[in-house]
Amino acid sequence: MELRARENIATLYFYSACVENRVFDMALSYYVRMLFLLYGVRIAGVINQYHHFRKVTGCGHSYQDCSKYPPAFGIDLLVDESEGVWLESQRHGFKMVLVRPDDNAWAKAVRAMAQSM
Repeated sequence: MELRARENIATLYFYSACVENRVFDMALSYYVRMLFLLYGVRIAGVINQYHHFRKVTGCGHSYQDCSKYPPAFGIDLLVDESEGVWLESQRHGFKMVLVRPDDNAWAKAVRAMAQSM
């Protein structure tokens, strides 16, 4: 697996429904890190809706209504399947690769974008 060769592969930015429960947030972040570690992939960070809302929502910036805003967390490239998030990336100027579940070449698109940065 190509990901195993890298020490810290990524920061995961995902949606989780439970926003206000700090204990659940910590447990979920730990679970996600351990799940990837089982495959030999260390995750640099986990950003879920709890972190997103605390940092982005109500900040007074034009991006405060975004469902995801990776630059607020130092993330250079977002990989997501949501066309709505892709529209937000165009409106707010962050880099994103839109992947589709039926696209077998999605990894090539991600690599190409990452290499072009």
